[in-house]
Amino acid sequence: MIKKARMDDIMEEVEHGEEVTSLSLVNWTEGVNDGCCRNGGPSDSLLPGLIDDVALNCLALASLSDYASLSSINKRFHKLIKSGYLYGLRKQLGVVEHWVFLVCDPRGWEAFDLVRNKWITLPKIPCDECFNHADKESLAVGSELLVFGRELFDFAIWKYSVRSGWNKCDGMNHPRCLFGSGSRGSIAIVAGGSDKNGQVLKSAELYDSTSGRWEKLPNMSSPRRLCSGFFMDGKFYVIGGMSNPNVSLTCGEEFDLKTEKMEDDRRDVSKCQSACSGSSSCGSC
Repeated sequence: MIKKARMDDIMEEVEHGEEVTSLSLVNWTEGVNDGCCRNGGPSDSLLPGLIDDVALNCLALASLSDYASLSSINKRFHKLIKSGYLYGLRKQLGVVEHWVFLVCDPRGWEAFDLVRNKWITLPKIPCDECFNHADKESLAVGSELLVFGRELFDFAIWKYSVRSGWNKCDGMNHPRCLFGSGSRGSIAIVAGGSDKNGQVLKSAELYDSTSGRWEKLPNMSSPRRLCSGFFMDGKFYVIGGMSNPNVSLTCGEEFDLKTEKMEDDRRDVSKCQSACSGSSSCGSC
């Protein structure tokens, strides 16, 4: 069983504006709430009759799509959901949910909970009108949905999470569009694409949804845009695309996550690129 955590300790960190991501909030000298009423008064347990660690485990097993309802029960539940503690607990317990994200109009994203067979309408992206009507690309990584687009003067990335809704994501080291991308677990890689001046890029970057930061990767040997990307057997592959408006590429490149090296893959991928280019955004939470 996960280590016991006192609700008072968790709430104290929330009151001070601290993000609760650790599961080691333990006060061994004072014990934990045993779920019983005190002096005939009401129980101060999250779930009356259950000690805090059992109640927290039960709440961590609830569907993410129900967290908004749980948060509206009272101030105590709202602070618990906001603290982020349950998300860390879910990770330790190995709880995984898969959502499919779809967009039907410029700002109207929806999510489908495959476990509950339930549609969830996401809040509107609080973006400007330029981003709203510009072409977009999307990528699901970890428990986040990233939406790439262009604002008035530069590229922008908005990210959605169940916990905090829509927020501006840190920009790439070299902002781009029309790139190849793929995600695995909490990381994603984007490669190639075009910058705001139309220059075709050969750079690649890795996004870590845990830290929310972008990291530069080794350059590809050839610049390419309108390419496809995917993870397979511990490697990230980027295939096809165009190096300029008149030259289509039928080769690929691979990035090894262990050696952190980018290498050419000269196999002809012209037949499989079209199958990879129509992927949808699917995230695990």
